[in-house]
Amino acid sequence: MIKIIIPDETKFISDYCSTILPPLQVRINDLIVTIDYIQGKKKSLGTEKIKSIKALVKKLIDLANSGFNIASYSFNQNVFFNHLTAVVPNVNFSSLNLTQVKSLLLHLLEANNLEDLLKKQASGLKITNDSLLTQFGLGPNSKDVLKLAFNYEDHDKDISSKVRTLFKEKNLTHTCPYCNIEQTKYLVNSNNKTAHSFQLDHFFDKATHPLLCFSIFNLVPSGYNCNVTNKGSIHFTDDFHLNPYDEGFGDHVKFEAISLGNKKYSIQLNPNKPTSLPIHKKVLGDPKNKNDLTKGNANVFELRALYQDLENRVDRIVKKAVAYSTIHKKGISRFFTTEITTKEELKASWYENDFDYAYYENDFHKFEYSKFAKDIFEQYYT
Repeated sequence: MIKIIIPDETKFISDYCSTILPPLQVRINDLIVTIDYIQGKKKSLGTEKIKSIKALVKKLIDLANSGFNIASYSFNQNVFFNHLTAVVPNVNFSSLNLTQVKSLLLHLLEANNLEDLLKKQASGLKITNDSLLTQFGLGPNSKDVLKLAFNYEDHDKDISSKVRTLFKEKNLTHTCPYCNIEQTKYLVNSNNKTAHSFQLDHFFDKATHPLLCFSIFNLVPSGYNCNVTNKGSIHFTDDFHLNPYDEGFGDHVKFEAISLGNKKYSIQLNPNKPTSLPIHKKVLGDPKNKNDLTKGNANVFELRALYQDLENRVDRIVKKAVAYSTIHKKGISRFFTTEITTKEELKASWYENDFDYAYYENDFHKFEYSKFAKDIFEQYYT
């Protein structure tokens, strides 16, 4: 797995927030007004806004499992409010915690709280989400209410389309950060129609973490196989899953090619010592329950299976690594022509000229198998 590096991160965050904040604030305000209406607090609204509020009222009544219907006639504000006043006493909204939800929504609209939520770094996403729910005393049923404002699909498609456009324009990663195999670069043809695109994985799923559905660092550009086929409905956690915005495998976990003879290799994914670091559980899963394949990115995304049967690729890397060790390394000093040139730079130049892989970690996303190839190369380059 490779780390996602956002070029000019400050500008991207600024552009994202300036685009997503306004429509999201409208959604939040609409939900606040809807709760006010249900609680008997009438506000002056235009005809179009009444339509929006009425739709939200109906959804809240449905969530309360009341069986009541809002009349389909007249969008006149007074008629609607009077009808609602008659219906509400017959609906039990207590399980939805509407007062607490409203308090949370008002809190998000204060100062820069909503913007802070949108740009919260990966390492702080889960704790921020849980702290907000705890602070305002919100339980599982309240999440369905929050989804009426924080909904990546349904009525918020106007927001989600803006989100996807921003990520397409940025093209953060050319290969899936979870597997470093599947292409995720956004491409268009000569008619400006999409030729190839990516999935946006919600690292913390939007069903149980609606507050995070528009947070930048919860949105991971990924391949269909990783996001849909392998991850699917698995719920990610801070303890046993690694967010690629936070970190990649780096030097903590490396691929190793064990020769079986006759150009055959067994590919292993092994932790570097010490093996008790938190990242090892996030990548390799629960050491106390190795059969739980929903924990650890390597298990969820089937990395061991994806990186088997690569004999020709591995054999070429191994042969080149050995050649570099026995030939290039001995004569490397004669290539030094300036004080700036280093052995590492020359090694990188040879490597990238001979392979279709990136040498430096920040560039791994540009070419498939780059992390894998670099690890195998370093294993045999002595």
